Amino acid sequence: MLNGNYVKQGVAAISLAILFPIYWGSLIGTSGSDIMTALRSDMSSLGWMDALFLIIGAIEIYIYLSLINIFSGQLNTLAKRMSLYIMLATIALIHATVLVDVYLAINGSSFTETMINRVIETSLYFSLGAVMVYTLAGIVLSIFLLTNSQKTNGLLKGFALTLLIVCILQLTVFLAFVNIILFPLALVILSVYFLKEPDSVEVV
Repeated sequence: MLNGNYVKQGVAAISLAILFPIYWGSLIGTSGSDIMTALRSDMSSLGWMDALFLIIGAIEIYIYLSLINIFSGQLNTLAKRMSLYIMLATIALIHATVLVDVYLAINGSSFTETMINRVIETSLYFSLGAVMVYTLAGIVLSIFLLTNSQKTNGLLKGFALTLLIVCILQLTVFLAFVNIILFPLALVILSVYFLKEPDSVEVV
């Protein structure tokens, strides 16, 4: 039976599960298998991919805000609450780098190629750092949810386990491309949780 209180969140998670691989798959597909080359190419121009990037970020932030709301009063340790807030904040910072695309689109013609490359590289390093912080926060959240397995909803455990695998692969960097499949899987599990279980979960 569906939980009518969280239908929007469930739809958001499903939408993100669809849009995430579309964006990253298209990005890599247009620039070969090198993700850094793909990102550099994307940041050198302004187009529909940037709009999709912003939409993905907005949906992900909405999902984390929803989890914080659902867990309020249940996640009673600072580490658990902070993990979600850090994940939310880093996603906001990562997707805010689209402003670099806008900046280069407006002022890029007056820059030398060296200056443009320097701006892009700085933005990429900033994003990579934010991703690493997000990854560590995701690992902390996953471990806390899994170690409370007796009092954690089964769907939430499935999400936590998948997220943990995603984060570990992200740390390896060279295996991170697998997350184009795994992260949407985590989101599908989360969408089912939103649609069926939030009111009954107990996490302590």
